[in-house]
Amino acid sequence: MLQTQISQTNIYKTLFDVSPNGILFADINGNIIDVNNALCTLLGYPKEGLIGKHVSMVAPKKYAEAVEKNIKQILSGTPLNHVVNSLSRSGEILYLQLNEQKIELENGEPGFISISTNITQQILAEESLEKEKTRIQAVLDSIPGEISWINSDLEYRGVNRFLCARQNLEAGDFIGKKVGFAGQSKHFAKFVKDFMDSDETSIKKEVTNFVHGEHITYLLAGNKYNESNSAAFVGFDITNQKNAEKELKREKDFNRDVIQTAPTIIITIDEPDLIVGFNNFAEKITGYKRKEVVGKSWIELFIPEANRDKTTQVINNIFNGRNKYDGIAAPILTRDGKTRFITWHNSLIKDPIRKRLSVVSIGVDVTESKKLEAQLRHSLKMEAVGKLAGGIAHDFNNLLTVIRGYVELILMTEEKSTPVYAKLTQIDKAAKKAAGLTSQMLAFSRKQVLEPVVLDLNDVINHLNQMLVRLIDENIELITHLDPGLWHIKADPNQLEQVIMNIVVNARDAMPRGGKIIIQTENISLKNKIPVEGTELNPGEYILLVIQDTGEGIPRQILDKIFEPFFTTKDTGKGTGLGLATVYGIIRQSGGNILVNSSLNEGTEFRIFLPRVKEKKHHALPEDQIPQEPDLQPILVVEDDSKVRALVSETLSGNGYKVYEAANGEDGIRVFNANKDKIKIILTDVVMPKMDGHEFTTKIKETNKDIKILFMTGYADQVVIKRGLLDSGTRLLHKPFTLAALLSELKKLQTAS
Repeated sequence: MLQTQISQTNIYKTLFDVSPNGILFADINGNIIDVNNALCTLLGYPKEGLIGKHVSMVAPKKYAEAVEKNIKQILSGTPLNHVVNSLSRSGEILYLQLNEQKIELENGEPGFISISTNITQQILAEESLEKEKTRIQAVLDSIPGEISWINSDLEYRGVNRFLCARQNLEAGDFIGKKVGFAGQSKHFAKFVKDFMDSDETSIKKEVTNFVHGEHITYLLAGNKYNESNSAAFVGFDITNQKNAEKELKREKDFNRDVIQTAPTIIITIDEPDLIVGFNNFAEKITGYKRKEVVGKSWIELFIPEANRDKTTQVINNIFNGRNKYDGIAAPILTRDGKTRFITWHNSLIKDPIRKRLSVVSIGVDVTESKKLEAQLRHSLKMEAVGKLAGGIAHDFNNLLTVIRGYVELILMTEEKSTPVYAKLTQIDKAAKKAAGLTSQMLAFSRKQVLEPVVLDLNDVINHLNQMLVRLIDENIELITHLDPGLWHIKADPNQLEQVIMNIVVNARDAMPRGGKIIIQTENISLKNKIPVEGTELNPGEYILLVIQDTGEGIPRQILDKIFEPFFTTKDTGKGTGLGLATVYGIIRQSGGNILVNSSLNEGTEFRIFLPRVKEKKHHALPEDQIPQEPDLQPILVVEDDSKVRALVSETLSGNGYKVYEAANGEDGIRVFNANKDKIKIILTDVVMPKMDGHEFTTKIKETNKDIKILFMTGYADQVVIKRGLLDSGTRLLHKPFTLAALLSELKKLQTAS
């Protein structure tokens, strides 16, 4: 223990007076013996105000008992180094660091010395800092994020309440522990280590942690402090946000994919008519890429000039909430200048991002539908005209049968040298021409009598070649390219010759200054349907006949009329307009189709498709198998046209036949039943009122299955068979027929087994 004696020497006195620390001496009772100037200044008392007073006078009253206890401890020989509160003269509480110990006074009595250091500012600063730390901690504890302080050794130095709750630990459980302890996320530990090892002073990153069996996504941020020896980290759970973003992105991607992959045009237009959206199908239909049209005027880019004013009005009305234009088809122009028709459905929407109104238009391409509608109308028109032509031709055939029949009968009785014979010959020639016209009308209506055989189309063309050369002018070159391996078809060779001749003659007339006609054949296999003249050509194997010229071409506005009967561009008296109508009818009746491509000054091309057959070519019956002259047998003539019936009956009677007559099927049954032991042959019309020829002969065969039957009709075999009026293979005589043809058919019927 330090034993100090108060010296009166100048050196000690000087040290006592100049010491910056407050010093006091007190006796055994705690009364102040002496103080230095520093203590007087610190407490605000003069020396005389302190000397003789008890040391407790400068301590708050509540510490009086503690002061007495301290004095006893010091006098017992135990030094004290402690902080106490002291009261200044002004009542200010001071924080003093006291260093106190026992001494021996000059009088030999024990006492003690107390050296004071004023640490009031330090204590107040520490208290203020602690309060600030508490306030900051309170703020950090209220933040819904995981906050921690970590030193360079990767040890926790502090955490907030939210982190404790998330980890289900107390704050003290973290202090001094390494990052990643107790099953914490290795991702977070790696994030911290990488950051602390780097030269970066701050960092921000998304990290996924596995917490309590769930994958949690955090937005982590870190900042170094204290010269980079430590760092503060904060982590926010953004799992719900990320999930919401993913869901929003998924929905946006889905909506975008729906729009982009939809098989309809989808465009978005801002006022006045600027394109802001353009889907993939719009690109496909128009030929423009999205980047080429966005920001440009819809009207200027896509609308034909004649429709622009109307389209402008429509768009304005839609923006003003007056949308009356759904389901209306309108034309647009594609990149290559073609016109397509689109049916539009419009909606006015508010763009949530750009905060403005836009028009979303969904367009359905109906171009092909419109073409099909036009083709259907054309087909129906052609069919209606065909029915009319066929009906007229059928009635004319009956009249021509009578005219030519009676002319033929009279000519048999007249001398060739008489004036009457010459006149009758002219009548017969006129009737033949009329029969030719009805034949053309029947060809168009597909009711012409055809005699189809299996043939090679090249043979037909080669047979015609010399005649075609004589038909065309010298300044026209005829070129043929015939496929040597051409498949077979089944058709009437005479009618095919008429088809080729009609087209070649038209080509000749279209080339007054000369040119080329090219005839080409080839085999073709169609994989898909193609539209042709109001119908469709089904997939399959076909022989393709192409007849092409380099002439003036056909204007597009009349191209769909060229197959109509009596339509012609030639001057009056130079054509009936039945040529191409006949071509159309023969090809369609032969099971084929015809396609025409033509433009003004670019020539014309006819493409004729005829179905392939796999049968062998037809061979004529050898001469030695022609039937011999038969015996004449009684015959029943059933015909509803009285003039035709009278002519036929007169002809047969004049040639040795016993003839019975009936006006229809019901009448025929009556006549047959009355003479069934006599009648061996029935000659009957097919189409009759009350009971047709098929029903009539069927009833007759129920009682006489050996009866011989010859049908006659003004319709084609295919028509009556298709309508169920005749069976395939039935003997059929076609009107108008000559009397010689009638007698020949009856002889064949009688000699047949």
